[in-house]
Amino acid sequence: MRIGRIGWLLLLLCVFSSPALAARLPNRLDGIPIYSGAERDPELEEMYSESSYFDETVVFSDVRAYKVNAIVDDVLGFYLDFTKATEGWPGIGAADVEPGEMVGPWYSVSFYPDSIFEHVVDYGRVMNDGKWIRQAFAERPQWTAGKWLASASVGWEMKEEDETLVEVALWIEDLGYDWQQRIDFGSTSIVMNVVVTDPYYYEDDWDEMDEEFGDWLKTWIKGWPGGSDD
Repeated sequence: MRIGRIGWLLLLLCVFSSPALAARLPNRLDGIPIYSGAERDPELEEMYSESSYFDETVVFSDVRAYKVNAIVDDVLGFYLDFTKATEGWPGIGAADVEPGEMVGPWYSVSFYPDSIFEHVVDYGRVMNDGKWIRQAFAERPQWTAGKWLASASVGWEMKEEDETLVEVALWIEDLGYDWQQRIDFGSTSIVMNVVVTDPYYYEDDWDEMDEEFGDWLKTWIKGWPGGSDD
């Protein structure tokens, strides 16, 4: 069967658009570039670590946090250029692919709600200076028409040749503003996290339980009249 030029082109597009066949990205944080000027933030790292829970299947984890005096749009753009991520989770995880394959990368974004621009005054006291906030945000880029980025996440997963599962995530968050002091911080936090799990961690436990159950069953049968060790 012959395949024409258009057929080959469509075939290549299907192959290279597959989330499991995307260009391989780092499986450890050392391979991820740091946004220019970003400085390590130990307090943010500690806060994240204390709020995380890992069960016995996690064989390795690492977290690094940074802050940088740069607008969130620029920081996200930098990591989208690096990862070539597409928007939206692909619908499968690393457990669904073959060893050596990767899923993603993908990204998602969240925006500031329109309610921040509401000018709220209660009993003569300004509770939210929406007028100033709107003026400040007018100096910011819009990620999409009428929407300003609040945070974003970028992620990818892979199954290693030994079948351990790797999840890498970047959380990028705008550090906001202080309407009372009339300061738009124009800065961003970056949290990088990698978690490696062993999907077969409990397999030895199940084998041991099966063996123990077998021994118990033999003893139980032996105790019955006419029972034997066979």
